[in-house]
Amino acid sequence: MDIGNVQNVRRVRNLTNVHFIRQRKIYKIRKNPYIELTNNEFRKKYRFSKAECLQIVNEIRDFLPRAVNNRGKPISPSLQFLIALRYLARGQVQDDNGDLHGVSQPTVSRCLSQICRALASLKNNYIKFPLTNEELASKKADFRRKFNMPSIIGAIDCTHIPDIRIKKVAGDYAQLYINRKGFYSINVQVSHITSPLSCSMGN
Repeated sequence: MDIGNVQNVRRVRNLTNVHFIRQRKIYKIRKNPYIELTNNEFRKKYRFSKAECLQIVNEIRDFLPRAVNNRGKPISPSLQFLIALRYLARGQVQDDNGDLHGVSQPTVSRCLSQICRALASLKNNYIKFPLTNEELASKKADFRRKFNMPSIIGAIDCTHIPDIRIKKVAGDYAQLYINRKGFYSINVQVSHITSPLSCSMGN
């Protein structure tokens, strides 16, 4: 073995003895939009008022896990809700959503999943269909009295509402909102069982 090879072997041995210093984890600064934003700013970002958001949070609080932990840092139910709401309202990329609220992308994903499950747990409180003979008879009577339509207990229809802002707001997901006629729209389904009027939207 020549001297050059010996030196190369020594260099390799020296490299194996080097202790690499792990980069210290830097945690994002957690935000509190309820305090930091004005009422107008809050509504613009989340589409609801602060009071409306807190009312919904109070309804789903019991359905949420105690906390979404980020290395031992619990996230309040009210912030979990805003993280999920921002994503649902804007279709924002999860990394950007995390930056806005001071959490990681995996935390955004967990919040979204848990909040959606919690909201779905309330479905029986708000989504109701007449089941008993008395309820069915009452709905039929309501439709006949209000609209002169006999033997009807409910109505449902769908339509596409054009929205040119989708391309800008939805970003990479904008193509999901192009309907069969080739323009950007939101698919709206309206169901009416006399009262209240129910509306759901999607792409």
